[in-house]
Amino acid sequence: MLDCLMTGLPKVGYNHRFIPVGPTAEGMTRLREWAFGKIESPGSPNEAISEGTWALPPDRVTSQRKGCSPDWVIIWTDAILIVEFKTKASSMTLSQVEEQLTVLRHHHPSMPLLHLYVTPVPATFQPSLDLMMRYRNISWSEFVEPLLAPFPALPDGVALGRFVAAGDAASWWQ
Repeated sequence: MLDCLMTGLPKVGYNHRFIPVGPTAEGMTRLREWAFGKIESPGSPNEAISEGTWALPPDRVTSQRKGCSPDWVIIWTDAILIVEFKTKASSMTLSQVEEQLTVLRHHHPSMPLLHLYVTPVPATFQPSLDLMMRYRNISWSEFVEPLLAPFPALPDGVALGRFVAAGDAASWWQ
């Protein structure tokens, strides 16, 4: 539902690439600024990829693992935002976050990387970061508030916000 709201499409598949515009671009920029601080003229994102697969560095490829697929990768000219969604505490792992950072660093060696980990409960770990990486763990309610702010009257945006608020209040995610 979130991908459909962001793209305006009835269905979004793996490795869907699009250029965020209008409320989507505004919401993604608000989210980035809320999570990582105000930036000088970030502009709109150049591209967003939903469940895109990024090839592992050659030394990490195995017969069973050739790539990793962050839930969202949002690219600006000055940084890349990696967003990973979790709805169950049991699926939260440090290794997944570190792998995503390693893989995106391999593909974009000189680009600042921002990793946003959206979880039902706070993560108990902190990934290893290089000097051009930042990481933040937030709740679903914290995530949807800036992202959905530009969609105040759209029924899907309202429904999604209410669903997340109810889920957080009832601890459904855990």
